[in-house]
Amino acid sequence: MQHHHFTLPGGQRLHYTAWGKPGAQAVVCVHGLTRNARDFDFLAQQLSDDFYVLCLDVLGRGESSWASEPEEYTLHTYAQQALAWLDGLNLSKPHWVGTSMGGLIALTLQMIAPQRFGQLVLNDVGPVIEMAALKRIAHYIGAAPSFDNRELAVAYAKTIFTGFGAKTPQQWAGLTDFYYVDDETGGVSMHYDPVIAQVTRLQVAGMSDQVIAASEAALWASLKSIAQPVLVLRGAQSDLLSPATVTAMCAANPLLKAIEISDCGHAPHLMDTAQAQLIHTFLKS
Repeated sequence: MQHHHFTLPGGQRLHYTAWGKPGAQAVVCVHGLTRNARDFDFLAQQLSDDFYVLCLDVLGRGESSWASEPEEYTLHTYAQQALAWLDGLNLSKPHWVGTSMGGLIALTLQMIAPQRFGQLVLNDVGPVIEMAALKRIAHYIGAAPSFDNRELAVAYAKTIFTGFGAKTPQQWAGLTDFYYVDDETGGVSMHYDPVIAQVTRLQVAGMSDQVIAASEAALWASLKSIAQPVLVLRGAQSDLLSPATVTAMCAANPLLKAIEISDCGHAPHLMDTAQAQLIHTFLKS
């Protein structure tokens, strides 16, 4: 694994990790709302023999810059920055693995730069986001707690990330080790800009029926327009992506295939061999 930074035209820096050999078919991995690139360490290692895997820290997360204005924390901004990053690295048509928000960024990128990626993996996300799940997520990130020590932080993480379905100590370490960073108080804090929590609460509170309908319509249109194979992974107990939405997605785009992952909710952690093999097989097909 190598660590890199890409400087955007405005001066902000996006951090990403790189695995495998440059020149191989590229695979871009993009995380969920408050997560970061290190979520994909296991998957990237599993894919690195056949692919050049790049795992991105989205603006405000991990080692990337924080936004200068709260209004920058939007899917449109993330998609525009991802496009600048892809162009800057001369990645013409990488495959894309997006967990939750990372999948929505892909669908947004499809709107502004059609067919810019190759095969797409949507990990527990689609055009319809269940409101109950949004409120649950807004509640726990709104707390944005800091802790006196890492042990307390990990114990808290295990209460809010049960949906990922982690079972082994190694999987829990993958979910927690890089989710926290040492802070100036001598304790640990979550590894993202706290402003994201404020923005998310405001965004969820402002979601009228009209706003939701317009957003869903745009995402459905984007999904339908994708001309490459799409794999949707759904956690069997997911409260964010419903079975009905998955069925509708398969009907909307004949290039879409869906697989349900047992023993997890939102979202499959992609930190075991079976889940990684599903993605590897799909990307090699």
